[in-house]
Amino acid sequence: MAGSAVATKIEHRPRGVVRTNINITTDASGNASATVVGTGFGRVVGVFYNGGLDASAVVTFSDYKTGATLFTYTTGTEGTPTTFRPTTNVVDVAGATISAATSAPNVNRDIFLAGKVSVTVASGGNAETGTFALLVDEGRVGDLALTV
Repeated sequence: MAGSAVATKIEHRPRGVVRTNINITTDASGNASATVVGTGFGRVVGVFYNGGLDASAVVTFSDYKTGATLFTYTTGTEGTPTTFRPTTNVVDVAGATISAATSAPNVNRDIFLAGKVSVTVASGGNAETGTFALLVDEGRVGDLALTV
């Protein structure tokens, strides 16, 4: 008897807005090394931060595969929670940032994720803890098999 193979179509079911909680603990030097914190496929629509790290800590969110920086956040007053929506600037073909002007008022663009995300912290304080929540809108993602 001959074997057979039948293709089965698998459709992506959008998950809507996905929240990934990220708990960070710094070492005695105030640093936390690059750690994979989750996987996202879609537009970053918000970040919540509980204010737990020292003021002026630099938190970098990066694409794990390429190492490219997605966005960087410098903390404000310790103990002050905040919410923000990271965006990136539009650049010209030479890579220079386009400044806002009367003819180009909308120079910020959304940041999109397409895989694993890692987080690194510098100057976060001696053994400090902080929590971030990364909100990603995966509601309009197409077939994941085509995006990986």
